[in-house]
Amino acid sequence: MNLNKILRIIEKLELPDRVIIVEGKKDINALKEAGVKNKIISANKANIKKIRRKKAILLFDFDRGGEKKLRLYKDLCEINGINAETETRNEMRKLLDFSTFEEFYYALKRAIIEAAEGKMSIPERLKKLVTPNDLKNFRLKQFKKLLLS
Repeated sequence: MNLNKILRIIEKLELPDRVIIVEGKKDINALKEAGVKNKIISANKANIKKIRRKKAILLFDFDRGGEKKLRLYKDLCEINGINAETETRNEMRKLLDFSTFEEFYYALKRAIIEAAEGKMSIPERLKKLVTPNDLKNFRLKQFKKLLLS
């Protein structure tokens, strides 16, 4: 797991010339919990014509509904002169293996804890996302999994 790549993606999400468009409020909360500091709007409330930034990062889920919304909002953005980028979405999934953006924060925490367990270096900014209690809960889950296998 390369946490530096994940950190670069988070930094990319925070570029001031971009807006992030997600499916709903839970997705917004997950990104904010993961420390993303940028304008994040819900597709349900997104009025594409009111977006002032020229670039948007579309982060829709990987299910059928998310794929459908992705195509729709990509077209809406392009029609309104906004460059809609979707590659970041795929990079995030490839690195953290999740299917909905509600899961992003937990997948990120899991990756950080696994890196800590493997004595890998963790970028300072990402260390702040994991509490000692998270580590304890993760170890407990791993132990239960071991017992059940």
